[in-house]
Amino acid sequence: MYETEISEERELADYSIEYIGKVPAPKIFGYNIKSSWFEFGVNEETFNEENNVQSSKSECTGPPSNDASCEVSIKENEKMEAVLEWNGKSEVIEMYRN
Repeated sequence: MYETEISEERELADYSIEYIGKVPAPKIFGYNIKSSWFEFGVNEETFNEENNVQSSKSECTGPPSNDASCEVSIKENEKMEAVLEWNGKSEVIEMYRN
């Protein structure tokens, strides 16, 4: 899930990764999330044991390197790519602004 609130001054995004597999969730996984305006990743993360979800946030609070506002930089139909890695496996997921 990728939800965001955008104004000219800032962009606040919430990300949730939910494990929905049939076998038990991996103990440790990594991910890298990339869009046209940022990229971040975590090498070792764990799911919440109660609901197999891991959540995080990002925020743009000023002009990025191209001197445009957050609102201008983040398009209405912004696509992001998340690469998930666990136990030597990987999966690419496309996320769109909600």
